[in-house]
Amino acid sequence: MVGFYHLGVISPDELRGYMTWLEGQRLVEIERLPVPSGLLWVATLTGNGVAVTQGKRWPGVAEPAAR
Repeated sequence: MVGFYHLGVISPDELRGYMTWLEGQRLVEIERLPVPSGLLWVATLTGNGVAVTQGKRWPGVAEPAAR
């Protein structure tokens, strides 16, 4: 997602919003580290997050689009 921010596709606030939602769904754990410019957010997939990447359905997470 950070790449999307640097490409200007989403704002930093949108990125934090998505990450906070994923954390609330227990799909990621977020570590917020103090750095001189503010906070650096490091997201790590939980077991549920990994399961979703492998096809497990999860409320609020869209299924992959057909290619």
